[in-house]
Amino acid sequence: MVHTMFRGSATGDRGRGRRVPLLAVVALVAPLLAPVAGAVPTAPTVERVAAATADAAEASTDADAASLARTFDHDVVVSSRTTATEITTALPDGTMQYVASTEPQRVERNGSWIDVDTTMSRTADGSIEPAVATVPVRFSGGGDRKLAQIQTATGAWLSMNWEHGVLPSPVLDGSTALYRDVFPEVDLRVTSTNVGMSQVLIVKTPEAATNPELDTVRFEFDGGEVSREADGGLSAEIDGTDSALVASAPTWWDSSSVDGGSRPTGDAPESSTVPTSTTGDTLSLDVDSVLATPGLDFPVFIDPDFSGTRAHSWWVASNLPNASFLDGQGNDGRGQSVGSVDDPAGDIRSARSFFLMPTEGIKGADIISASFSAHEIWSWNCTATPVELWWTGSMREGATWNESGGGNWIQKLDTVVASGRRGAADCPEKNVGWNASEGAKVAAGSNADSITFGLRAPDEAAHSQWKRFDPSASLTVTYDRRPDSPTNVAMSTPDRGCGVASDPAWVTNRTALVLRATMHDPDGDPMYGRFQVVTASNGGTGHDAPPDAGRVVFATTPIEPDGWDRTMTIDAGTLADGRYAWSARADDVRLQSDDSPVVLLHRPQQRPLDPSDDHERRRPRGVHRGPAVHRPLRGTGRGRGGQVPLPLGPLRRGAGRLQPEDRGRRAARLREQQRGDPRRLPGRLRPVGDGHGHADRRGLDARRHERRQSRQLGGRRQRRRHPIHRRTAQDRRLRRPDDPHPSADPRLGRPAPA
Repeated sequence: MVHTMFRGSATGDRGRGRRVPLLAVVALVAPLLAPVAGAVPTAPTVERVAAATADAAEASTDADAASLARTFDHDVVVSSRTTATEITTALPDGTMQYVASTEPQRVERNGSWIDVDTTMSRTADGSIEPAVATVPVRFSGGGDRKLAQIQTATGAWLSMNWEHGVLPSPVLDGSTALYRDVFPEVDLRVTSTNVGMSQVLIVKTPEAATNPELDTVRFEFDGGEVSREADGGLSAEIDGTDSALVASAPTWWDSSSVDGGSRPTGDAPESSTVPTSTTGDTLSLDVDSVLATPGLDFPVFIDPDFSGTRAHSWWVASNLPNASFLDGQGNDGRGQSVGSVDDPAGDIRSARSFFLMPTEGIKGADIISASFSAHEIWSWNCTATPVELWWTGSMREGATWNESGGGNWIQKLDTVVASGRRGAADCPEKNVGWNASEGAKVAAGSNADSITFGLRAPDEAAHSQWKRFDPSASLTVTYDRRPDSPTNVAMSTPDRGCGVASDPAWVTNRTALVLRATMHDPDGDPMYGRFQVVTASNGGTGHDAPPDAGRVVFATTPIEPDGWDRTMTIDAGTLADGRYAWSARADDVRLQSDDSPVVLLHRPQQRPLDPSDDHERRRPRGVHRGPAVHRPLRGTGRGRGGQVPLPLGPLRRGAGRLQPEDRGRRAARLREQQRGDPRRLPGRLRPVGDGHGHADRRGLDARRHERRQSRQLGGRRQRRRHPIHRRTAQDRRLRRPDDPHPSADPRLGRPAPA
């Protein structure tokens, strides 16, 4: 890998440099630029870059998608994070975008995701099916009583049968199939939806309402049992499984809420519930009580909706405090109500809508922006009026008016003024967006799986603020993620581990110091690497706060790809004696990582004793040309019997020669210590120190030392070499393996061999 080096003041002198301990604080920052030319990434990065060289619309990981988006300047989908309701995309500017929907938007087939298409068509066996459905569903093609069949996640099928005769062949129109005249002047309409299906019985005339067959309308469930829930909703349990189909409490409304059957008028009353009973596998609707309501405006609509999954959007009404309406049910599929209207009895009631949004894809993310979007399909008139978006906290799906009031409305996020009416040329239906950033930050910061938003009118008594929204809403979040704290933080030159206060790493300033750390960003963004070296404080147990107060060296690397090592080089001689701290941090322009663990180093005025054989040979303190320095040292030497301690005299001028203070006494001790090997002294002397960490003496050649000692023992300075050193080639050839002393010094107590 090619690293960008940050140099200090001067190049160090290898001959007379000093060792330096330091503590380094490293912060790494990397914006979105091209990597340094010639840089060599680690192996995984090489593979990732190689895999991202070809343009593509999607990639399997965030990092690969981000690389493609930057390289080819277009959005790239992260395929591994795509679900029916969620999709994550890497953007060319280095950010990520997460879009979540209340209803399924896509289906996976043969390893690829395709958009939902609820358009109905006939199949080869004559049944009716949607083109692409998230929940497998099929409807009767006519000639039988199996109105609808729906498949659960376990693969089991549940049939909903019409108990009043054989169904006619349906008329198809987009997502709907209409069975005409199941009773005289009564039609049955089924609709394929993103979450399953819905059914509506349409009583078209007052004469039809008098038909006694309409008093009780029954549906039989084949493959499961139907029951009522506490909030008035319905649940159809699938035999032999834990799966169930769900529905709101069956509702009804008349045509006072529609104009020509297509759009609300200004004084639109809304739906009410239908009295319902269940017995085993049979659902019974008391239609007679509905049709007995005075002042009905026909047609009248009766809706016993069932869907394939739990709904993620619903609305509630103040006049039905213990009921809720899932996925826009109760409005002939015309959406989620907000604001104030008159109910069928003429009383004013308020409506509120809720949307449960998944947020798993933004857990722990740093939110840049977020918007909540819903499609407004009806408004009181074309005068734009306000509607509020609230963060409502956690509540169960389908929470009722009583369960969703009071403290559940935690924070108002935004207010938007809008109007939209289906089929109106002057104010057509439209998407409405709210700023939901604060809510998304709450969900991301708490690692929540979901968040619930609520829509309500500022003045819930004003009819002019009444609206309806499509139940399929979305949350779009742009986010980034903080780089991870740097790893593999260490010095590569010299090779030192992480020092701590009790044992700081020792380094030398005779050579350059290279600090190294590995950077990683969860989104694969390129990063800067920022290194900082500061003086240690608190006795060397920490670093200055703020670190800038004691900053010694600071540098930022060029931007480089995710996963690369970053390095900083400090030239020899840059750091004075003392204690230092260093650490690293990564920066992807928008966000910074946490600091890496602080690494402590110590540079004393004298380098520590290194008793190993590979220590650097340098002139020690105290060994110099000048007056004698009386520092009693103690040394060791290596011989055949192991290491032998040697008493050494004071150091004095004379190129480091040793002069015993008491020749007689020290000579006697020397003879006593050398009896194990009188041929020669150990090959190298290694001082063990004077108790102050100042001993670092070049080893002495044993034969030179022995020659000096023999001269001193003779009482005169002998110019000739001692006989012990004048061994001939013949002496060496005659030496026996079992005679370790072929030529001993007679003056040391052992006679030479004959």
